[in-house]
Amino acid sequence: MELGDVVDKPAAGKATPGNIPQVLQHMADNLQDSTAQVHGLRSLQMMLEFGQSQQDMLCRARGPEAIVAAMTAHGQDAELHCHAALVCAFLVQGNKQAQAATLEAGAAEAAIAAMQSFAAEGAATAEELLASVAVALAALCQENPDGAARVCAAGGPSVVVEAMCLQSDDGLAIERGCQFFAALAASAPLDDDQVRKCLCSDVVEAVVAGMLRFEGNAALQAAGCCALREIAVAGSRAVFDVEPSSWIKCIIAAMAKHKSKTAILQEGSQALGAAAERDAELRSACLHLGAADAVVTVIRTACKHRRKELLHHGCHALGCLAADADEPPQAVLKAGGPEAIVQAMRSYQQDAAFQEACLVALTRMGKGSVGLSAVAQAGALAAIQETQNLGLQVGVELLQSLERENAAGSQSVKQ
Repeated sequence: MELGDVVDKPAAGKATPGNIPQVLQHMADNLQDSTAQVHGLRSLQMMLEFGQSQQDMLCRARGPEAIVAAMTAHGQDAELHCHAALVCAFLVQGNKQAQAATLEAGAAEAAIAAMQSFAAEGAATAEELLASVAVALAALCQENPDGAARVCAAGGPSVVVEAMCLQSDDGLAIERGCQFFAALAASAPLDDDQVRKCLCSDVVEAVVAGMLRFEGNAALQAAGCCALREIAVAGSRAVFDVEPSSWIKCIIAAMAKHKSKTAILQEGSQALGAAAERDAELRSACLHLGAADAVVTVIRTACKHRRKELLHHGCHALGCLAADADEPPQAVLKAGGPEAIVQAMRSYQQDAAFQEACLVALTRMGKGSVGLSAVAQAGALAAIQETQNLGLQVGVELLQSLERENAAGSQSVKQ
C-alpha cells in the first residue's frame, strides 16, 4: 500500500473513509446524495495531494467519470462543484494521461455548464465556485493543445469572461480567470479558428477591467500581466483590436504601484518585452507610455536585492524595447538603459546565459553615434571584454567601435 492510498475516517465525518475503489463505490451507490458526493470528493482531493501515483490510480478506477457524474447529478450545488473543480485540477496537474482521461470523461463541458449556470444568475455568492472552475479549466489546458481546443469548443472562454465581469468582493474570480487565459493562450493552437476567435478583444478588455478594479490586489495584477503577455506572444489580434495603450498602461501602472512585488515586476517586464518584440507599433506604444523607465527601475531593483531571475527578465525586456533597425530609441537612452545593463552585467559576471542577454541589449543600444556614445560612457567596453573570458561571441563591429570611442575619449582628456 502506498502513502495516500487510504483516507481514515475523520473525526468530523466530512470525508469518506477508505481507499480509491471504496470511495468511488460509495459515491456510485449514493449518487443522488449530495453530501455523500462532497465527502467523496474531499477524500479524493486528499489522496491526490500525494502525487502522480494517486492520479494514475484514480484514472484507472474511472475517477474522472465519477467526478463528472457527481457534477451532472447536482447541477445547482455550488459547494459540490467547488470540490469537483478542485479535484479535477489536482487530478490533471502535470499529468498528460490524466488530462486526456478527464477530458474524455466530459469534465470540461460539465465544469463550463456549472460556471455558465451560476454566472448567468449573477451569483456573487458563488465566486469561489467560479474561481475554482477557472482553475480546473486552466489545468486542463496547461501545455495541452487538445485540451485548449476542447475548452474553446465548449464555450469556456466566453463563460470565464462573463464570470470575470460579475460583481466581486476581492477579485478572486478575476485573478483565476486571468490565470486561465494565460494557460489557454500559452497552449492554444492559433491555426484553429475556434481558438483564435476565443482569444478575442473581450478577453483583453476583461483582464484590463479587472486590473483597474483591483489595483491593490497584487496577485491579480501579476495574473493579469501574465495573461496579457501570453496573449501577445500567442499572436492574437486582440492586442491590436483593443487600444494597445489601455493594456500597456495597466502593466506599467501595476509595476509602479507594486514596486516590491517580484511576481508583478517579473510578469510585467516579460509582458512589456513580449509586446515590444511582437510588433514595431506595440514597441512604440510601450516606449511612449514609459516602459523603458519601468524596466530600468526593475533592473536596478533586481541588482540591489540580488534577484537574478527578475534581473534576467528585465534585461531581456530592455533589449526588446531597444530593438530598432537604425538606432536605439531615445526613451531607452534617457531612462539610463546602458548604465542599467552594465550594472547588471557586473552583478553576475560568471553566468554566460545572463551575460548573453545583456550583450544583445547593449548591441541594440549601441547603434548609431548617439547610442554608441551612451553605451561607451556607461562603461560597456570593460564589461564586454570581461564576457569574452566566458567564451561568448562579441560582435566585432560593436567591440571595435567602443574601443575607438574609448580611445577618442582618453585622447580628449589628455588634451
